[in-house]
Amino acid sequence: MRLIETEIDLTRRLLNTTPADDPVRPDIQFRQAELEEELRDLIASEASEAEAGAIEAEESGEAERGASLRGETARLREKALGSAAKAIDSLQAIASESPDWERMDEVWLHLACALDRRAMLSTDVAERADFAARARTTYDSQVRGRGGASRP
Repeated sequence: MRLIETEIDLTRRLLNTTPADDPVRPDIQFRQAELEEELRDLIASEASEAEAGAIEAEESGEAERGASLRGETARLREKALGSAAKAIDSLQAIASESPDWERMDEVWLHLACALDRRAMLSTDVAERADFAARARTTYDSQVRGRGGASRP
């Protein structure tokens, strides 16, 4: 995980020094989004493991350990939500700043998937429904509607 965080930091610094009109900027933004998605998935996996450990501890009568693992689960979920938001922001920046970029089909597909993963990370029902609806709308209008991937 540390390696991904280091690469995110380096990519962020590169992005901060790249002019807005540089044709390579969308590539850097896309890589930034990919890294944040990868980090999000790793953290979400750790959160799931912590939650499983909490359930196991609670079932075996280790309430204190279970509570500690529940706290760790919540902390990891918040961190995963932060990475999800950064990935979404990067993808939305490409869409608004470089709408004619040659890889826009990938951007829209990644954005729809990032919104869907963000929905799955939420514990709030209304928020989950909102992000799932945004994912479906993005997919339907920008991927399927543009002749990209088709639904079976």
